[in-house]
Amino acid sequence: MKTCPTCQLKYPDNYAICPDDGSALQEAFSWTDGKIVRGKYQLIAKVGQGGMGSVYKALHIAFGELRALKVIAPELLSDELFVKRFKHEAVITRRLQHPNAVRVDDIDEAEDGRPYIVMEFIDGKSLKKLIREEGPLPVPRVLSIIKQCASALDAAHKLGMVHRDIKPDNIALVDTPDGE
Repeated sequence: MKTCPTCQLKYPDNYAICPDDGSALQEAFSWTDGKIVRGKYQLIAKVGQGGMGSVYKALHIAFGELRALKVIAPELLSDELFVKRFKHEAVITRRLQHPNAVRVDDIDEAEDGRPYIVMEFIDGKSLKKLIREEGPLPVPRVLSIIKQCASALDAAHKLGMVHRDIKPDNIALVDTPDGE
């Protein structure tokens, strides 16, 4: 999203000049390290990129807590159906309260007009990375991972949710006092 510095109107990214007054448009907001989103979250680093958007590690400034912000890609902002599905994902996922599923805290809209989902930040290693580093895993460990994933998926399915993107990249392994 771009903004006219003269009239303050917003335009899509493919516009360069304000159609009303001819001023050169400026980036309304950029998702870069250190940037403050909605006066609440300071971006620390981009931690993921996918077809639908990006995920950032952020600090909730008032609480001093880490969060993950998932924001849709700018080119998808004009797809009203996609934006509606993205927001619906946040609402449904917020209802999922399970120890093996990421917790959704909020949904909001950034200064650039893009909706974003606020989630707990998971500081773990992806299953894909673990397999790449360690190779075949011992059967008891595999069974433990599968059991936890299946339990989270079962809870999601009971809420009518379908994940649609289960893969080793999207499974995070976290060390806790109770185990992995």
